Amino acid sequence: MPSTATITTYYSFVAGTKARASEVTYNFGLYRGHNLPINPNTATAINSTYDLGSTEYRWRDSYVQRLDLQSNTTTGQALKLRGDTSGSISGIVAEINGVEVARFSNIKSMTIAAGLGQIAASPDFTVIYSTTTAYVTIASIQLNSSGNPVELGFLNHSTNNNTSIVSWFGFTYGGATIGFYMDNSLMTSHEVVGTTQGFATATGWSCEHPLSAFRGVFTPAAGNHTYEIRIKSSVNTGIASANNGRIYTREWK
Repeated sequence: MPSTATITTYYSFVAGTKARASEVTYNFGLYRGHNLPINPNTATAINSTYDLGSTEYRWRDSYVQRLDLQSNTTTGQALKLRGDTSGSISGIVAEINGVEVARFSNIKSMTIAAGLGQIAASPDFTVIYSTTTAYVTIASIQLNSSGNPVELGFLNHSTNNNTSIVSWFGFTYGGATIGFYMDNSLMTSHEVVGTTQGFATATGWSCEHPLSAFRGVFTPAAGNHTYEIRIKSSVNTGIASANNGRIYTREWK
């Protein structure tokens, strides 16, 4: 209802007196559309009938905690939208049957320790290498997730992205192994060797792959976890390295 139609006066009627038709018409004219019962259990209440506002006259602000968008009162899944401002990452949360399925929040910036709905990313690294079969940590980041699958992988260097690669060189057959870790436990790994993508030289084997070719996906329990990507050589006579990049992790919704 526009401000010019705000209810400021209302005709009252006393028992035993005559009510003027113009006064009754005026009172009814203060309402537009359907009247919404305060108590939905009244005999006159009807399901999925009443409107709040209209296309011509809209409510300006709505102060609610949660919206229940269930289309049927007896069957189907319960879809709810709610605002979450309790933590450091504010956002709009979508729930189905009480389980969070999506979160919309400000993810314009990436951070080493990310909250729900954000993307975690490490600072740029230049060269991280291993000359043995022991893993060396490339970078470590943290992400708070709600139990959906999490993707962990590489991003190119923010400025020097033409040489964002994983490489290996050795004098005997071998390759580089990329390990994807969560909370210090190996979740999955990828290995590249000189015989699959590379060339043999007179002195040894070598190969190069873009960082973007490596990624792992797994489903952690809800909560805050630490993610790392590590690298090692498959033999002690080679050098495995990750060059010019960042690591990132995000939750699938």
